[in-house]
Amino acid sequence: MFCPDCGAENSKSQKFCTRCGTNLMVIDRARDILNEVSQGAGTSGVSPNVVLGLVGLISVVGFAATTIGTLILNRMDTNSPMPIFFGMGGFITMILICRYLLNMIRPSGKPAIGQQPQANYTPPQAITGNTRRGLAEPAPAYQSIIEDQTKQFEKEQQTK
Repeated sequence: MFCPDCGAENSKSQKFCTRCGTNLMVIDRARDILNEVSQGAGTSGVSPNVVLGLVGLISVVGFAATTIGTLILNRMDTNSPMPIFFGMGGFITMILICRYLLNMIRPSGKPAIGQQPQANYTPPQAITGNTRRGLAEPAPAYQSIIEDQTKQFEKEQQTK
């Protein structure tokens, strides 16, 4: 198993990454859930052309049915907003069905879950140049404006 943060290889029994300390149990469970979801929603033998054809067919039929239904309801002359609601409902249903079908097409360049990350992790370099003090030196204490004003106010009060 590979760590998603640093890319270090770890054994399956380890709970934490040996290099960076990332919790691997959460990642392992998430991988199982993603595999279950991807196996359930995947299409094994359906080509993208078939799915795109279905989307086009549903779009044309849905648009025609929505248009015809709206025209028929308009001729009833009931002065009700029903044609608008039926048209909107049909259009939204058509969009949702097309979106579901388009999600069935899986991009071929998508990497499998659990593969080692392609980019090698390089830790950031320590900043040593252009610094005037080291970490061992204490930070200089700065006097705040409020302290100066408070001391000045106390002196004025004592002189009165």
